[in-house]
Amino acid sequence: MYGPALMTWFGEHPDGVEESTQSFLNATMNNCNEPRVIEPFKRWSNHSRSWSNGDWKNIPREWKENKGWNVVNPGSVEGEIVVANLNTLMSSAGTGYFPELEGKILLIEEMSAPWSQEERSLRQLQLMGVFDVIAGLVVGKVEVPNQQGAPFGLDELVSEVLGQRTFPVISEFDCSHTLPMHTMGERCLVSIEARTDCNVTFTILDSFVE
Repeated sequence: MYGPALMTWFGEHPDGVEESTQSFLNATMNNCNEPRVIEPFKRWSNHSRSWSNGDWKNIPREWKENKGWNVVNPGSVEGEIVVANLNTLMSSAGTGYFPELEGKILLIEEMSAPWSQEERSLRQLQLMGVFDVIAGLVVGKVEVPNQQGAPFGLDELVSEVLGQRTFPVISEFDCSHTLPMHTMGERCLVSIEARTDCNVTFTILDSFVE
């Protein structure tokens, strides 16, 4: 399961993040083999508060309106999904722990994302041939984005690295280091319809558990 961490999600003062908790319960306990559509949460937050001085419980979390998921490249796909933190994924490159990605939908997310480091990681995936074999790409919301003075956003950077592709690419997905987050089962079957009007239908096609 790729889902909430114990302290920073379930431990959110005073009683966790309700949407994250419900998604986790849906994924682990209330699951079935019937298709179910998941949608963007109505709100999201990347508000950081210190754990060392009590700010985590004394300062209310700041929330933003969730404007939904972006369509970087339209298309439709059905396949197994592999979810990974991009920095951790690149640390496993060249080892036996790097996942098999041929025909898979790759979901990547990042906590801290200076654009130069993002481009480096994405270019490495490109040079490894990952973008030539995957069936779809999902990019999660970034908790700490840093354009480093660049006049373009992350979507434009992803598009530049990918070039012309036939598979769907969506971004700002709610399975990342931001709150709330959807819990996703590794290697589970999902379908994505990403339309040119920026509407996305994301359907989980089987159960995450037996």
